Amino acid sequence: AGPVGVGKTRLALEAASRLERSGWRVLAARTSGSGVGLPLAALAGLPVPTTADEPPAPSPAGPVQRALQQLRQLARSTGRAVLLVDDAHLLDEASATVIHQVVAEQTLPLLATLRTDAFVPDAITRVWKDAGVRRIDLATLSPADVDQLITAALGGPVEWRTRYETRAATGGNPLFLR
Repeated sequence: AGPVGVGKTRLALEAASRLERSGWRVLAARTSGSGVGLPLAALAGLPVPTTADEPPAPSPAGPVQRALQQLRQLARSTGRAVLLVDDAHLLDEASATVIHQVVAEQTLPLLATLRTDAFVPDAITRVWKDAGVRRIDLATLSPADVDQLITAALGGPVEWRTRYETRAATGGNPLFLR
């Protein structure tokens, strides 16, 4: 979690890549601002598990129950899998509820990012408050870190005024600094 530009997505994608190299399957839910009002939009792109023994059965409980069933079946069929959600603050309520449920019941571990200045669905907040998911808050770079990064990127000493102006203009935000 953190403000825009601190590297949340970059860090999550690196973690997902390392998990994949270790034999994990990364199941990526897709969020977007336009999908917030569409129930289960974030989960629509996940693979649909099918086996000869166990075809997906329709659920009388509706779409949320079907999505839960789909994720449970995916978890069973893939062995070691992790659910990746970039920008979890953009999840629609139904997707957030399904994700909270599979994490709380320990069906799938969760790797997610979210903005600290955005509204976060209650179900996602409960993931780290009640379901035991560890939340890591990222901060902007300190002035000393910005100076060190500028010096390293430019390959030598940088005038103090340039360092000062760069720190002031970027606020220590790695995205803006880049």
